[in-house]
Amino acid sequence: MNPYYVALRLFELRRYEDVSKIATKLLEKDPQNEAVWALKMRALTQQVYVDEYEMEYEGVVDQLMDESAIASNPRAGTSLRTAMPGRPGATARPMSRKTGRPVSGMLRPSSRQTTASLRGAMTTGRGIQTGQQPLTAKIGKMLRQGTASMITSPNGPFIVLSRLNLSKYTQKRYLAKPLFEYMFFHDHETALALEMANAACELDPKDWWWLSRRGMCHYRLGLHREVEKDFQQAVALFPHPDNFLWLSKVYARIDLPAQAIESYKNGNSTFPYEPAMLLGAARIYEELDDLTNSTLYYRDALKIDAMNFEALACVGMECYYNDQPELPLRYYRYLFQDAVQVPSLACHVISNLVSDGFSKWESTPLRSLSTSECVAFSASRRT
Repeated sequence: MNPYYVALRLFELRRYEDVSKIATKLLEKDPQNEAVWALKMRALTQQVYVDEYEMEYEGVVDQLMDESAIASNPRAGTSLRTAMPGRPGATARPMSRKTGRPVSGMLRPSSRQTTASLRGAMTTGRGIQTGQQPLTAKIGKMLRQGTASMITSPNGPFIVLSRLNLSKYTQKRYLAKPLFEYMFFHDHETALALEMANAACELDPKDWWWLSRRGMCHYRLGLHREVEKDFQQAVALFPHPDNFLWLSKVYARIDLPAQAIESYKNGNSTFPYEPAMLLGAARIYEELDDLTNSTLYYRDALKIDAMNFEALACVGMECYYNDQPELPLRYYRYLFQDAVQVPSLACHVISNLVSDGFSKWESTPLRSLSTSECVAFSASRRT
């Protein structure tokens, strides 16, 4: 059987390491085979690919040296860095010591630490508690650039990007996009990727894909206003879901939550069956401490995707802290049916069962959870 066909089939099965091995052998026989070259680039890219439109964690440098804020003392409810006044309710949701915000049903990379806590971590010896992420990992996710490319070959990187004629490969449309994604996601060569995106935009100014990729490069470089322009043009040319998500992300990054929510709403009106728009708006409302609207958007997302883990966990958490112990059981039961076994989720279900008068909780899937795990989780929640 043709090895190239085997590699294509393995790529469809997402066995990217096997694809890379077969492509390497084929390139040893014919180094000028552009089809195999593009296939190997795509396989290496998919091994490290991450959907970067999700709200990400801001490190020490991002928070202490951020100059993109509109106002130093914004009004409550208009900034992600200030909390809204306390909400009415029978039971107040406990606050996290790290972020100063209500405990969410989902742990996300966007859970911000306060500037004061980061300064304390920098001035103390180790600066972290047991089990926390090291401070060196919080400085920036692109700190160790280019090391992944050295793993693919014992003699060096797969492609020596500094020797490539980017303008030449930009004109080859079948190679330009795989090469860009390889530079951007695998090697993290943002400057070279931006150079290639600019050259592609000059060839075709109305290509929404290259406009969006140029915006991604600008975002990594911290040029947020340029990102806004790029994705606004991309949305005008082609209303792709990723364009709305990225536009909302940059608005949240420059501390404009109202515009971010409006962008999510525009995306939801264009793509009414895309739960990512509703989830994004719910996260913004949750960071603004507007838990009522946040829960409404999570419920709307469940109408589209009834097994969305984040929406189920967050709605269940909100119902639990509103003194409605019978409602979280319904949502948590769905999570257990999908084989989600985590101590945090189990402890909340146990608490709901006990508070609701159920004593035979041993018949539930929680019987596999050890007592030490429950105690450890309860202690962590009190901190």
